[in-house]
Amino acid sequence: RNALWGISGYDASPTIDHCVVENNGIAENNDFSAGTGMYFDKSTALITDCVFRGNQARGGAGATFSVSSNVRLERCLFTGNTATASGGGLVVGNHSQVTLVDCLVTDNTAGEYGGGIYCQGDAMSKTGGAITGNSAIQEGGGVGIRGALLGVQLEGVLVTENIAPEGPQGNVSPYSGEVVLVCCETDIEGWAGPLTVDNDGCD
Repeated sequence: RNALWGISGYDASPTIDHCVVENNGIAENNDFSAGTGMYFDKSTALITDCVFRGNQARGGAGATFSVSSNVRLERCLFTGNTATASGGGLVVGNHSQVTLVDCLVTDNTAGEYGGGIYCQGDAMSKTGGAITGNSAIQEGGGVGIRGALLGVQLEGVLVTENIAPEGPQGNVSPYSGEVVLVCCETDIEGWAGPLTVDNDGCD
């Protein structure tokens, strides 16, 4: 906590469990920083039961996973993180793939896109948990998706009460891969851009 960057790695393969990553990054460096809570390049990581809170950066304030990283997060909380550009809670960056299981992304903000999550990497999946109460000044209050050529899937996720002028719950670029919502509780009219909704067999 209270550092320029909390945790970072390059070509690493850590397991990180039960950590609190908070209040990292400073306002004066926001135009030049990403992932001040956690930042990984070319890494494979397992992150469980961690809290990312009160971090600030230009992008992916809570966490940024980039440059061909493959990361799995389980039961993590992203809250109160602020990005001046995109991805208040987290960013899935260049050619990376991220899997989130039962994670809560709430009350994060972005000055441009993806208040909760911004995905421009290869792929992202989120099962369970929620994306709620996030905001973006431009697009995708909950989720902003640009790229993700291998696709994005949300399954059994509560996506609600997010705020943005365009796509308050989520915004999908027309140049993105397939985005599928499976049995998600969300306001479909709150999404902008192409996506597929699959509610067959939902309880």
